[in-house]
Amino acid sequence: NSALANWASGNEDTALRQNAEALALARTIQATYEQSFALHSIATVYSTLGDQARALYYYRQSLDVGSRLLETRARTQSLRAIANILRQQGKVAEALKTDQEALSIASTAAVKVRISVQIAADLSDLGRTDEAAHELETVFSQKVTGGDVAYARAREVRAQLRLAKGDIGGAEEDLRAAL
Repeated sequence: NSALANWASGNEDTALRQNAEALALARTIQATYEQSFALHSIATVYSTLGDQARALYYYRQSLDVGSRLLETRARTQSLRAIANILRQQGKVAEALKTDQEALSIASTAAVKVRISVQIAADLSDLGRTDEAAHELETVFSQKVTGGDVAYARAREVRAQLRLAKGDIGGAEEDLRAAL
């Protein structure tokens, strides 16, 4: 779609206008899935522009409009985007809940691993280090194709937990393995 192409090429104003037109048409013909998709696209453009408050508003609208119709992958992506914005705003507990919801509907093992690693990081940030460590052990017990970056991030999070406990050798081991 041309709105996506305009967003990808840095023409955010045009992408916003085209997505707004798509949203208006979808509302006119009462196409709920298309409304949700247009709202998600608008949110993505605002996020790119750094307007996280508007992005959060439109991501939530997208979920509200298409909650039953959104495919699992799209819903998971919207929830993760919302969680990232909440985390940037310092609302880690809300981000954690949102990521847990995303994990509950994630459809592939690789996505589940990435979300689980983020959940562990959030738990750690909230001072819930034992829960974070348990989450990471669950991640490491799985071997997922295409999960190399997620496993490296998991090692980074575990290294932080180990450093906090004074296990410098274990932290170093994790950081070396992450590279």
